[in-house]
Amino acid sequence: MTPPAPIGRPTDTALWASVEATLRRAVLPGIDDPHTRQVVVQLVGLAAYARDRGPDPTPDRIDELARELDSLAGDGHPLVAC
Repeated sequence: MTPPAPIGRPTDTALWASVEATLRRAVLPGIDDPHTRQVVVQLVGLAAYARDRGPDPTPDRIDELARELDSLAGDGHPLVAC
């Protein structure tokens, strides 16, 4: 008999999917207080967002902004003087 393959480290996607499913299926059904229920619903949404969001766009945005500013400075734009 072949031993099972090691599971390894779960991905961030898998971890957040687990948090979302646990909140939705195990926690939410047992909550009657409307405010607490809304908080859990928001946490479900936050977990789904964390699971589905892409990579941080900030480095690409910084590079694009720097290129545009360099271009404007090269054209002698008065607001972007070197």
